[in-house]
Amino acid sequence: MTYHQLLNSFNLEQLKDIARQYTPDARGYVYKWNDKNKIIDYIVERSMSLSEKGSVFVTD
Repeated sequence: MTYHQLLNSFNLEQLKDIARQYTPDARGYVYKWNDKNKIIDYIVERSMSLSEKGSVFVTD
């Protein structure tokens, strides 16, 4: 199962909550999107980027 397939099992609000908690968007654009695939792409790309920096899934 890919990340996209796994994330696709969540509804739109759950995806926004995941993005808010684990892959924050300082500009807040992702929280206004209504395209599920666009949000999933954002979560995957942002978490991969953060993991390269060593700070993935770190909360304050």
